[in-house]
Amino acid sequence: MTHSNVAERDPAARPPEPIGYDQAVDQFLSYVSAYRRLSPATVRAYRLDLKAFRRFLESRWDPLPPPASITRETLIQFGISMTAGPMGVRRRYAVLSSFFNFLRDLGHVGSSPARQLPLSKVSRPVPVCLSDQASRELVAAADRPWTKALIVLLLMTGIRRSEAAAITLDDLDLDQRLLLVQGKGDKERVVPLADEA
Repeated sequence: MTHSNVAERDPAARPPEPIGYDQAVDQFLSYVSAYRRLSPATVRAYRLDLKAFRRFLESRWDPLPPPASITRETLIQFGISMTAGPMGVRRRYAVLSSFFNFLRDLGHVGSSPARQLPLSKVSRPVPVCLSDQASRELVAAADRPWTKALIVLLLMTGIRRSEAAAITLDDLDLDQRLLLVQGKGDKERVVPLADEA
């Protein structure tokens, strides 16, 4: 039986129709938002990075090339053209990798041109922590008891402000002095609470 006979009997066996860049981006953003349930801020960042890549493509090609014709060399040229630092290039490459992997999984591209792109080295600076004196001054500057409690919680646990904003009373176990925190990617972790917190 030939491939065309299989495709006539099974519509799912047909190769997908060619997809344009904008349609591919819309499908990808819907996927990461609805299926992978990434945060709205992450989806916005993905959208901005894919718009930046679109502007790069527009500056070199007319009309805009479909995703299936975008090459690894094009992605490397995009990385070279970026004025963002090494972390910005890494982030945009990560977004493009996810984007092209999604398109590959749906059959819109044969393989991902974003596989193992060359990355520049990134120095990892030591995290900056407030001194004890600066921490005390920050707590003393709180204008309300609620603000003071929030500052102490952030200082003593190191949780993100978005994580602190999502805390409910059900997340708090005062007997055990534990706090259940919803982290990035819906990952939960238990954080011990010091006496001050």
